[in-house]
Amino acid sequence: QHERDAERHQALLAEREALLAAALLAVSYHHVWFSQNARGYTGLLLFTLLGSSAFVRLLSRRGGGPGLAAAYGAWMALAAYTHATAVFVAAAHVAVWAALALRARGRPVGRNRWWPLAGFALAASFALTLYAPVLPQFLDTLLAPTMPGKETAWKNPVWLVTETLGRLAAGLPGGWLALAGAALVGAAGLASYARQGLAVLAVLLLPAVLTAAAIVALEHNLWPRFFFSSAAFVVLIAVRGVDRWTALVAGRLLARRPERVRVAHAAVALLLVAGGAWTVRRAWGPKQDYAGAVSFVEQRRAPGELLVTADMTTFPIRDYLAAECEPVDNLPALLAAEARAPGTWFLLTFPTRFEAELPELQEHLEASYRREREFPGTVGGGAVVVWSRRP
Repeated sequence: QHERDAERHQALLAEREALLAAALLAVSYHHVWFSQNARGYTGLLLFTLLGSSAFVRLLSRRGGGPGLAAAYGAWMALAAYTHATAVFVAAAHVAVWAALALRARGRPVGRNRWWPLAGFALAASFALTLYAPVLPQFLDTLLAPTMPGKETAWKNPVWLVTETLGRLAAGLPGGWLALAGAALVGAAGLASYARQGLAVLAVLLLPAVLTAAAIVALEHNLWPRFFFSSAAFVVLIAVRGVDRWTALVAGRLLARRPERVRVAHAAVALLLVAGGAWTVRRAWGPKQDYAGAVSFVEQRRAPGELLVTADMTTFPIRDYLAAECEPVDNLPALLAAEARAPGTWFLLTFPTRFEAELPELQEHLEASYRREREFPGTVGGGAVVVWSRRP
């Protein structure tokens, strides 16, 4: 009876944490921001959660069965079909299962030990079926390095850490101060999950570790969005940490009033959700403010002066905003445009990429142009920068 009561208490605690995590994600700046993206990141998050939940159930003593294995295969295949980074989530599951199987190799083989293996096989089979029409092109795209031979901060792990922390601070009430507090909360959550079981902790953390290792090995840019499948895991760790800190502080202050400890838990949860709801309004700002940059130029350029675009500014300005502009992709083309006009306005975006892809243009801008204004957006590093060259 004591064991059943303990399991019931643990289940109620997990349910409360899951509900709070879902509420926080619903009002999370980052979650809402990514839901506006055409790449389907929220679908990736959903299928990753469903697949990971099925995997944990497959590992449990009462888990297993062909239905659950098939469900796992379907969820993880859909996750991989939505975004290729989900492959690393499944790889983490394989590593966790293999480690547990090796540790238990001397024990009698239970039937449920092999159901995860069936789930892995089904996930691979389903995913290959979904990708079959484009498999050769997909593999070429996936394995090709990003911006080969170009030196850029986007491939630096230090940039990944600082950019991720900056994005997280932007989405938290209190900014960097709140992020420092979140580190303490996260440490408590990690410690709690570690006590619950290293396998559970690995399910939460290993996908991000494998993703980072693979991206570095393939020489891809280390964009934080590649780790969005771990967003819910991060929130779960944070919620567990909040629960533990609340229990510690409120438990000591209200040791003789356990019902008030429960009220304290609810109050903290509501404050967290309210804080998230306050910051989520920023998610509806412009991703990249091309319209603001073009309007700024149109209000200031004199008759005959050219609006010049290059690299990633050409399509949105010429084809989306239908603004009259002259695209250039090298220094001679820019010099020729300058020779035909009394003045030139130059728009660029993603300065890090621009400097790596078109260094001769960047050097010419710094030597011969004036930096007029920068129009930031909610896309990290995606500011639109206006330069001018006038008599």
